[in-house]
Amino acid sequence: KAVATDPFDATLQDELDAAQGECIRNAKRQISEAKAYEAAYNYPEALKNCELALKYADRDTDKENQQTKDIIKRIRRNTER
Repeated sequence: KAVATDPFDATLQDELDAAQGECIRNAKRQISEAKAYEAAYNYPEALKNCELALKYADRDTDKENQQTKDIIKRIRRNTER
């Protein structure tokens, strides 16, 4: 919100970039854990990690967002059988 209020403030943009970078790192960690749980057929735990990953990578333009959605689709396909 602050960047939208003053988009020309370089300090705000730098802080936003740092925060988004940290969120992406956290999303990647959650994706890694979700994949490990998925490989162990522990789908409930994998989905919990996916939910967290989507909170961190909340923009549709984030590749981690799409990776998480793909994992969720795969889990749903595997649990429908």
